[in-house]
Amino acid sequence: MNNCGTIYGVTPQQIIESIKAITETQEYYKRLFIMAPSEEQSGILSKIMLDNIYSLYLLKRLYIGITCTEPNTPPVYPPSFKNYLEGLVQVKTIEARNMMYFINFWITIPDIFFTPSITNVRTVFGIPVNNSSIHINYIQYILTLNLCK
Repeated sequence: MNNCGTIYGVTPQQIIESIKAITETQEYYKRLFIMAPSEEQSGILSKIMLDNIYSLYLLKRLYIGITCTEPNTPPVYPPSFKNYLEGLVQVKTIEARNMMYFINFWITIPDIFFTPSITNVRTVFGIPVNNSSIHINYIQYILTLNLCK
């Protein structure tokens, strides 16, 4: 039996918007990773990118669970910043915006399971809340490293 179309407290469009928000952030991290002045900083950025990949994986699974189709996300344009520090400041602002978006969304979602596993809809949106909080702290650390030289 196919469960496509089952409502899990979230619409497919909300999932698409969430995927786009994380994908936009991921583009910043890809560019910053290339510009990172040290192995320590590129390692931190790599960890952040892995967190985002996992969040995107969960969101896509949820979308497929509801629609039985792959999400068709709108294009995300490359970030425009002139230097490493400017990019860090911009991505920190975007992470804060994303965190508020996911918090506001997360508190309205019912605690409904969408797979037989432990994963539920609130978890899918709770992970980006937690990740954004951690990412903001990582970025602040990287900013401090670069400003205290």
